[in-house]
Amino acid sequence: MKRFKKLSISIFTALSLFVAISLPAQACTGVIVGRDLTEDNSLIFGRTEDLEINHNKVYKVHKAGEYKKDDKLVDVSYDEKNGYEFIFPHDSYHYTSISDTTPEYGLFDEAGYNEKGLMADMTVSASANEEILNVDPYLDGTDEGKKVGITEAILPTVALTTCDNALDAVKLIADQVATKGAAEGNGLVVSDSNELWYVEIYSGHQFVAMKYPNDKFSVFPNAFWINEVKLTKGEETDNYIISEDGNYVYSKDIFETAKKANTFKGDEKNNIIDLQASYAEKELADSNRSRVCSGILALNPDAKIDMNTKVYNFLQDANKASISVKKVMDFTRNRMENLNKEAEDKGRGDLYPIGNRNTMEAHIFQVPKDADKENPGLMWLSLGSPLVQPYLAYYPNQTEAIDQVQNETNDPDKEKSNYWLAMDNLHMLEANRKEFIKDISPKIQELENEFVKNTPIKGQEDPNQTNKKDAKKSFDLQTEINKDLKEKYEKYLDENAYTSTFYGKNLTADFTGMTLEVPKATSKTYLNLSVIPDENGSDGSIEIVDNYGNPVEDLKNPVTLSIPKEAFKESPKFATSGEDLKLEEKDGNYRLTTTKSSIQYAANKANSTKEKQEGSAIVSNEGSLASKNPTNNNKLGSKKIIIALVILAAAIAFVMGKSKKDNK
Repeated sequence: MKRFKKLSISIFTALSLFVAISLPAQACTGVIVGRDLTEDNSLIFGRTEDLEINHNKVYKVHKAGEYKKDDKLVDVSYDEKNGYEFIFPHDSYHYTSISDTTPEYGLFDEAGYNEKGLMADMTVSASANEEILNVDPYLDGTDEGKKVGITEAILPTVALTTCDNALDAVKLIADQVATKGAAEGNGLVVSDSNELWYVEIYSGHQFVAMKYPNDKFSVFPNAFWINEVKLTKGEETDNYIISEDGNYVYSKDIFETAKKANTFKGDEKNNIIDLQASYAEKELADSNRSRVCSGILALNPDAKIDMNTKVYNFLQDANKASISVKKVMDFTRNRMENLNKEAEDKGRGDLYPIGNRNTMEAHIFQVPKDADKENPGLMWLSLGSPLVQPYLAYYPNQTEAIDQVQNETNDPDKEKSNYWLAMDNLHMLEANRKEFIKDISPKIQELENEFVKNTPIKGQEDPNQTNKKDAKKSFDLQTEINKDLKEKYEKYLDENAYTSTFYGKNLTADFTGMTLEVPKATSKTYLNLSVIPDENGSDGSIEIVDNYGNPVEDLKNPVTLSIPKEAFKESPKFATSGEDLKLEEKDGNYRLTTTKSSIQYAANKANSTKEKQEGSAIVSNEGSLASKNPTNNNKLGSKKIIIALVILAAAIAFVMGKSKKDNK
């Protein structure tokens, strides 16, 4: 997934977003299982949607005619003025979606059904190699004044509102990429009751869609995966070609672009191209390697692969009838247990698991063998992390849902929001995952097994009431887990010391590895770190915050920050409002001990002199103490907040205008 950072739930979280406009952070994982490999001969496909914690998602029902014929829909996810535009060819269909709660930054309808039985599951972000992009770059707003190409923010909406079936959706996407271009690379799925198509959008105008076979399965995190294919010429339109066997739809220059980039691998004479070798990035990121390897082995433990496998084939084999929908649910929770590896979540490390902390929602479509347009199956949905809740069935003809799954609040209201309740449980779980999961998992599995056993895949007589009844069961269970967890969580924090680690992005990258050592009984909430640089990047503040980015003031014991010296270009000075800081240098770090939750740093001598004159408590790296003046102790903190707010506004404007985005 690729998207802008959204405005969030508190001033301090919002300020943090300014510095978190980041290097690419790709984290979605898709899965497809053909009918021959499933226990009940159903087609299964889905995705974990991963970007970040504290990012609300909701289930929505869109009535037919929400958009009228000839209405113009403008995608604002990259550029409000030059965003991709779509003109509706007819009144929009009734459809459902799993949507973001900040449409002002892009719709991101993600996945759902429409009234024609079309299912859309979008998207898994990826990027072509540099050589390809030099020949056919993304239309992402980099060229001033030029229109942005189609993006994942609007793709699901365009397909679900207008298309009648999967091939119809493939052709629409092909037309749009060919004529208007793509702003980004993606892998996506469209399906109906008869067939599923997997689509890879490689570069500004190149794409290939594959009709998925029944006897294979695939796991696809953030890269391009289709290997060697034979792309013959059958039907040819102005914008794309359909192969003779009808199994591929592809861009007209798919061979030529790779040849121009000198990346072509295949046998052009026989219409064969290895798409992964020709278009994908040259090295598979370890975070992708860990997910594809653990994911394949989760669905087929006998697969002959490991973490050193050079090429993971897109189309994988497994025994017939060996994969259940429950197995796919557990796949989305995989934390590399089957590789005997310790998952690295918080810093998006090399061993990044499928079941990671950044999962905002996860969904699994199940299409029975006797599906039809009116009854194309159901979608299992975890609104929030599936690590802390059961999957729940949602239906194609559903028109209502409980309030808690439709609550669009961006305040962490666990009483009224399924997402925020799940997020709260996840935050508490992470304080002592190994022990707490033992109490949570059996309860989740028991209810989920009940849902799977008792839910007919097709022909639900009263989808609204059935979903609501089960949704209430799920919400009640999560509430029970929350109450039980809270007691264990606070007891754990009261009796145990711990160390929290900061992982920076972009402007704060040099602070990566900064730690916070917290003695037992210091706070009732797990403590985290946030860094807020000022406009010149050399000064700023380090904030001690709770799980939602809110400031924490009631530190009952001194905490110790260990800050890498390399975070500063010059020798820094540190300050808090009204308290001396204990400072030492050790092992290439500055170690600060304090009971305050806000520490200002200054590496700019002019700024440091000014702060001294105002009476703030400044400690230099030699340990000297500036004069203290209790009357003026709050000035530095207040000024930093004001400056940071101004920077935040400027940063948001910059992001909207220059298309700085996060990838997911």
